[in-house]
Amino acid sequence: MMPYPSLTNAIKTGSGSSTPDTRWPTRTIDVGSPDGTSEPFLSVNDERNTLSFQDAEVSRSWVALSHCWGGHFPIMTTTENIHKMEKAIPMSILPPLFQDAVLITRRLGFRQLWIDSLCIIQDSAEDWDREVTQMGNIYARSVLNIAADSSKNCCDSILGQRHLAFPPIKIAFHSHNHQIDGEMFVRPCLDSWKDVLLYGSNLSSRAWVLQESMLASRTLHFYKQQMLWECRSLQIAESCLTPTAAPTGLQKKHQDDWSLNKRFLSSVIMKDETGSAGKARDIIFLQWYTVVENYSLRNLTISNDRLPALASLACCFRDLLKESYHCGLFAGDLHRGLLWQTQDRVSARYAASYRAPSWSWASVDGPVKYHFLAIRGAPRQCHAEVLQVETIFRNRRLEGEENDLPETEDGIDSPYSIPEKGTTDIDYGEVFTRATTVLESDVHSQIVGGFIILCGPWRAADEWNTVLTYEDSLSLKDKDHDDGTITCHFDIASPAKIEQWSQTRNTYGFLHISSMGIPTRNEGQVMTLILELTLRDPDECRRVGIAFMDAKMLNSATQSWRKRTVKII
Repeated sequence: MMPYPSLTNAIKTGSGSSTPDTRWPTRTIDVGSPDGTSEPFLSVNDERNTLSFQDAEVSRSWVALSHCWGGHFPIMTTTENIHKMEKAIPMSILPPLFQDAVLITRRLGFRQLWIDSLCIIQDSAEDWDREVTQMGNIYARSVLNIAADSSKNCCDSILGQRHLAFPPIKIAFHSHNHQIDGEMFVRPCLDSWKDVLLYGSNLSSRAWVLQESMLASRTLHFYKQQMLWECRSLQIAESCLTPTAAPTGLQKKHQDDWSLNKRFLSSVIMKDETGSAGKARDIIFLQWYTVVENYSLRNLTISNDRLPALASLACCFRDLLKESYHCGLFAGDLHRGLLWQTQDRVSARYAASYRAPSWSWASVDGPVKYHFLAIRGAPRQCHAEVLQVETIFRNRRLEGEENDLPETEDGIDSPYSIPEKGTTDIDYGEVFTRATTVLESDVHSQIVGGFIILCGPWRAADEWNTVLTYEDSLSLKDKDHDDGTITCHFDIASPAKIEQWSQTRNTYGFLHISSMGIPTRNEGQVMTLILELTLRDPDECRRVGIAFMDAKMLNSATQSWRKRTVKII
């Protein structure tokens, strides 16, 4: 195990260190004296007490805890007890995990600790709305992130007994060459980095934790078998003391989980080995889609946090790319960003209440995937022109008002739309902020509408014949080309719903977005959006799925399909 002095030195001198900053969290836990003679208390930070300690480096540093709430809340800060918490939080009333976090912070020589349930007033919507916009900075500027990977909730200690398949076994050995006799201890192989960070950890299933882990410059993982260290220059574990360095060249393309590593957010990545800024940008776009895939697998207690729980990380990608961010997609790569799919179309559901336009992956509940990641780096052609993209936010100064946006009847089969002006008593000019460029504050705001206007090759679905219906997809045959078929993958599907789509082909059509692979060699696929007409406006539609054609259909898609401008809401 890495000794505490060495760990402290790594924190203070290691690569990727956080720059001391006077922009403190609103509140932190002062963990008290290292010897434990004084109790922790909730510190309200301002310019006066920010520099109240003799050690300036320690005074401007804090440790942040990542943990699972797990539905168990033995202690939290509320409007009723906050003044008591500011006086003292006795160690005896803290749950085991929080006690461990206090002890670790003390042993590492730091004084301030940030824990969400204690540093945010949990029964104040106003405080939560303000603090959630700062959460990314809190983790990014923390001196260390403690990740309680082994804890299901705050009642589980991370300093307890290790969980191994069997305890280490002592065996005798003898060296014939060196005439040495002795003993050695053998233990089972421990889980790999990938198993810990992506699959085996309790934290790996939580959506909010993804950005906490990626944004923090250093994380000390407390796993059930061992401790693991991660920073922007290396990864190291008790079971493997040889540091894992950043991948280079082809390794980048084949190390799928690399995009979930905090070193990826380093500005160095913007310069690849060839010195090509364009290639580096393309890598970042692709890694964002990998992040979205992993993120969508994770759980949220509140489903409407689908975009807010990723907002701070999105801001970092936006700053690297210098691109406008809209509802989970970046304006500079919409031809690929729009091509998401639901992984399990039978179990996927539309959000019960409006939280994103239909063209955003955030409009559905359930895992999503990007099919083209399997052929990353392949040439592509874009066939639809993006004319406009706009996001509509609820004005944050009207916090606390009820959401008057319509909900779906069952949260399953009915894509939603922006309410017509005049259908509520709200003054839309006051409540809504329309944005073609999304600001930092907007990213954390409630989305109440949005649209994208595209112009590209279009063909109505009733110009195709039904060939085959499956449980979650539909295959159509081109009436004009015997060898032309298109496979439809609807976002929300069931055998009954697929049959319905087969019988109502006059209600939707296909907009050709792009081609992946090498169409001139008939290699790859032509990808289109499946768009359902709203009947409210001839050119207004909703995304309901994605469809694929073989690359040999490219010529027919670009020549015989008619060009059309559509507004997708």
